[in-house]
Amino acid sequence: MKKIMMIMFSFLLIVATGYGQSKKELRKREKQAKKEAKALEEAKNIELAKKMLDSKQFVLEATFLSDKQGQRVSVTPNINFIVVDDEKVAFQFAGGNRVGYNGLGGVTVDGHLRNFKYSVNKKGVYYVDFQIVSSMGTNFIHMTVMGPTLRAEASLRGNTSNQLNFSGTLVPLDQSMIFKGMSF
Repeated sequence: MKKIMMIMFSFLLIVATGYGQSKKELRKREKQAKKEAKALEEAKNIELAKKMLDSKQFVLEATFLSDKQGQRVSVTPNINFIVVDDEKVAFQFAGGNRVGYNGLGGVTVDGHLRNFKYSVNKKGVYYVDFQIVSSMGTNFIHMTVMGPTLRAEASLRGNTSNQLNFSGTLVPLDQSMIFKGMSF
């Protein structure tokens, strides 16, 4: 009887140990699969960012706007954006709850693209600089695009010391859902 109990106990111990190891191995494999999927997604996003910048067809849809002092406000992405379409550029900021210069409670400026250039580092972060020449003058934009996530930050400056910062996501022009108000 004692031998049977020892054999059963040993069998249960072996089964329990084997079950624990396979569960641990399963979690390890799941974690590795998630890591590989994330790396694949990041590589795909880096390539998409390069494609958008090369073709000069993209939209930075802003979820936050801030001034040079860092005062930040949450905004609606489809009415707060910077759009580049080949040689045409526009930027818009609006509140959406009042009538303004553009009919949306803000400002819309259309212009022409000048001096577009970008560079990329080893981690897939793009640094983009260009100018918008419009009837309101020349505006300078410096943009940083995190290639792996497509998160983007852009600083818009004019001929004065004022500055407006857009924070959001870089989206292909044909996938963007922006609503453009009346421009100057």
